[in-house]
Amino acid sequence: MVLVSAALIMPLHIDAVMAARCRHQNTVGAATLMAALMPFSSCCYLYSAAYKSRLKMSIFCHGLLAVVLLAKVSEDILDRLDIFILSLQELYVPKPLLWEWCWLMSIPVAGVGLSALRKNNAASMKIYVSGTFMFGIVPVLAAAFLYFSEMSEYIQTKSNVTFWQGYPIAVLWYIFIVLAVQIHVFSLYFAIRLILAWQKVVTVRKAK
Repeated sequence: MVLVSAALIMPLHIDAVMAARCRHQNTVGAATLMAALMPFSSCCYLYSAAYKSRLKMSIFCHGLLAVVLLAKVSEDILDRLDIFILSLQELYVPKPLLWEWCWLMSIPVAGVGLSALRKNNAASMKIYVSGTFMFGIVPVLAAAFLYFSEMSEYIQTKSNVTFWQGYPIAVLWYIFIVLAVQIHVFSLYFAIRLILAWQKVVTVRKAK
């Protein structure tokens, strides 16, 4: 959580620096307007480079969470394929719920985001933003609502809840939910900022 939070601080600092440069550029006269276009493009490039790096970090963290959830649902997948591994069955992993399958759909969406980063493609990045909200944010919020009563019961009584391997399932899921929400929110922030930066570059090029 600390790493992801730290990743958010630097782009906000860059925002302040770039805003100061843009305010300075607004003071130039009409005769030097074209000369100011190159520094402005450089500003947008700095925006893009910073947010690209941090979005890649967010997608990497997303991938780590995906590995965890894939490991959790692997027993069910193998069972559907009539493949039985005794060591997995003895773990008595709870059957995956609908929200878990929906969240796993965010994995290919992350691939769209990586492709958009490579190509500086604003249209693909918009698809990534929409897909991350639909298959990332919405399922984990549904899970938070689903396990809320059980989490509250555990906080108040430390009992009358479902346990797995000695750990309360609601607590385990809330750890996952908190991490996922942070990663998705930061991913959306970085992606939206990239879209805006790329659109500014297009606007400057058209102005030339």
